[in-house]
Order: sequence, then C-alpha cells, then structure tokens
Amino acid sequence: MNIAVKKTNTLEDAKDCVQEVFISIYHRKKFLSPINSLKAYLYKTLQNKVYNFQVKELTRKQYEQSGAEQVNYLVDDVIENYKSKELQSVISEAINQLPPKCRKVFLMSREEQLPYKEIATQLNISVNTVDQHIQKALRKLRTCV
Repeated sequence: MNIAVKKTNTLEDAKDCVQEVFISIYHRKKFLSPINSLKAYLYKTLQNKVYNFQVKELTRKQYEQSGAEQVNYLVDDVIENYKSKELQSVISEAINQLPPKCRKVFLMSREEQLPYKEIATQLNISVNTVDQHIQKALRKLRTCV
C-alpha cells in the first residue's frame, strides 16, 4: 500500500489500485498457476496497476490541457469577433453621420473601390473635390474611432 501511495501521490488512488489488484486476482483465480511468492506476486501486480494508473492520468491531463487550450482559443475568437463587430458598428455610425455628398463619395471609394477620377465623372465634380471629401471623411472617422 505504501508503494502505491508514493507512486500515485494520493491515498484514494492508492486504495483504488490495491482494490483493483485484488479484484483482478479474484476474476483470474481459475487461470492462475501456483504462486511461489505471494508477496512478490502482489508487489509486481500492484506495480503494474500503478503504472497503468499513471499512464491513464497522464493521458487524461493531456486531454484536459488540450481541451482547455481549445476553449481559450474559442473564447479569444469570440472576443475578437465581438470587438470586430463593435468596431464595424462604430464605423458605420460615423459614416452615417457624414454629410450626404461626403458619405456618397467615401462609400464609392471604399465599398465600390472606384478610383477618384471615376467618382468625379459619375458625380460630375472635380477629382480635387473627391479627394477633399475623402480626407474630410477620414478625419471624422479617426476622431470617432
């Protein structure tokens, strides 16, 4: 019993291992050959049970650690997703607060990815005016975000 306690580090786990040894012997009693030294047989059987216990514990801890890492990754992903949505909401609100012409020019530039020259042609304004609207929109967005 002391050997099991030393190897498992807890009295309860040691008791479980010892009990499993006796249960194993009981279930295999018909198939056991005569034992020369009962003490040596019990020692070796207990040693094997403790070893199997340690392997199971190590595997369990690895799964727990792996599971914890996955949970942490998922939590971080959810938090990042939330922050991203919140930032997108703030940006959308800031864009909606822009003057109508400035907002239209900005959205054509950013969402439709049109060049300044094409925006100027479609809205019948100069390229310089398009540039000024974009700069104004970016200044307002920087102050909001």
